Amino acid sequence: MKVLDDLIELAMVQQQVDTSEPFLARSERYGHLDPKRAIGDWVACSLLEELEKNSTYSSFYTPQESPKRLTAFRDLGFGSEEMVRRLALVEQRTAAPPVG
Repeated sequence: MKVLDDLIELAMVQQQVDTSEPFLARSERYGHLDPKRAIGDWVACSLLEELEKNSTYSSFYTPQESPKRLTAFRDLGFGSEEMVRRLALVEQRTAAPPVG
């Protein structure tokens, strides 16, 4: 997980993605997506998705970390249906109960 965290730091915070060296997408899904001119967002999104999938059995169990990752993931524009669904479920879980 440390490697994914470090790569996400480079891609998102420092806005550095070195495309001079060939590399493979972390998942098959990203291998089929065209990043167009948003290669940095494509890389960051693929890394966030892998971190979310591999850091815990379910986003339900990480209410502190998952909403941040999933929101960033959604905002980058390469989100999968699975990650959108996870974000919706985490938001439902953390929503305040209705008053009444």
